[in-house]
Amino acid sequence: MASKTHEMMFTLAAQTQASFSSAFSSAQSQFQSLYNEAAALTQQQNDISAYQRQQSAVESTQNSLQRYQEKLTNTQAALEKLTSSGDASAQETLRLQNQESELAFKVSETTRKLTEQEAQLGTMGSKLQAAGIDTSDLSGEQDRLQQELNETKSQMDEVDSEGDFMASASESLEAFGSVVAAVGATKIFSEIMEAMKACADAAAEFEFGMSAVAAIANSSSDEMDSLSTKALEIGANTMYTATEAADALSYMALAGWNSEEMLAGVDGVISLAAASGEDLAMVSDIVTDALTAFGLSASDTTGFVDVLAATAANSNTTVNMLGEAFKYAAPVAGALGYSVEDVAVAMGLMANNGIKGSMAGTTLRNMFSALAGDIDLSAAAFGDVTLSAQNSDGTMMSFSDTLGMLKGYFDQMTDAEKINNAQALVGTRAYAGLLAILNTTEDDYNSLADAIGNSTGAAERMANTRMDNATGQLTLLESAFNGLQIAVGQNFTPVLSDLYSA
Repeated sequence: MASKTHEMMFTLAAQTQASFSSAFSSAQSQFQSLYNEAAALTQQQNDISAYQRQQSAVESTQNSLQRYQEKLTNTQAALEKLTSSGDASAQETLRLQNQESELAFKVSETTRKLTEQEAQLGTMGSKLQAAGIDTSDLSGEQDRLQQELNETKSQMDEVDSEGDFMASASESLEAFGSVVAAVGATKIFSEIMEAMKACADAAAEFEFGMSAVAAIANSSSDEMDSLSTKALEIGANTMYTATEAADALSYMALAGWNSEEMLAGVDGVISLAAASGEDLAMVSDIVTDALTAFGLSASDTTGFVDVLAATAANSNTTVNMLGEAFKYAAPVAGALGYSVEDVAVAMGLMANNGIKGSMAGTTLRNMFSALAGDIDLSAAAFGDVTLSAQNSDGTMMSFSDTLGMLKGYFDQMTDAEKINNAQALVGTRAYAGLLAILNTTEDDYNSLADAIGNSTGAAERMANTRMDNATGQLTLLESAFNGLQIAVGQNFTPVLSDLYSA
């Protein structure tokens, strides 16, 4: 409905020889409203992620407190037994007394810390509930918010694409051609008219795309000049047009990046999109969303896109599928402090076993949640053991170290024991993914991990290789020609209204 409304407004403005300002204002106003809605949804997602991180912190502190209390109880029992035996050495008694005092202090401090964390968690939970978020089903709420955000972004894309001059320029110039035809001079002006229309369309589409960036980012005129210059440079030197670059910048602005961050990060996004051959705006959306979820910034873009490019090149997946997986897994991975590289290795290994996209993301999310608590394993080879994926200070072990620890135990299990333990650990929906990772041979694991760990420059190299052929050079030529049309169109766009009047 929005598409037809704006198309009619632009066409009507042209036919009545009126200014396009009211039509543009309407489109921009609707775009700003949608942006505010998207920003609110993103903030709710961030609040949920913060609540999940606080939950993990509370659980970690609870586990630490339990360990300290158990150690204190055991120490007190040992001290009592030693004292009652009558032959206790002064040195051993002093050691146990010091250990008791130290543990008692840790119990007290950890209890205090837990009380503070639980109070903060309660405050955060009340805020979420006040916003209509069910804290008992955070995964479901994240899915709901993501769906609403996707729908809002889709509407923004629609409004963005509707603001070009295609309908208005076409209708007005066709009307101009009819007037000329009435006096028998159509042939003289037809070629000029078509060339002007093509250039006007290209320039107007680019300017509307940059207007969308300005509406979201609220940048100054100097900053917008720099961003426009960068977009035109991308159009002249890469496979993507300047208008496509403007679309990519709009997603960066939507993620909260300022003009400096956009200028710093856009080249990496271009390289990844060119390396994968995927839609530039979609890749920009993937990169900005995932960086935010991992707690990274625009300055980390180059390293991040290299990891994605290397993962896609060395496993049975694509950048699009990785983006879909990160959508589900990245918020929890970021909350636990897991690195992008370790998560990418896990995604690549699962992809090689047919688990990819949203399925891989959901699997990893369930896996991460399970690893945050105690890990209970049971097998004939070693009996019953309880492990922890946390370091002594309460932080999480790296994901690769955790997998290495689990693999050491799973290698001792029978096939049936592996399935039973995996299901007990991460659930029936995620166990296949865990087994796909743990059953990978050491050589295959190391091969993928090395490729991802040493991926510096991978996206740019792959992009250059992909374009180093006749088809690639033709694509570059077409993009550069579009830039030429924009440059020409920008020179006479200001006087088009005089042409319409004539």
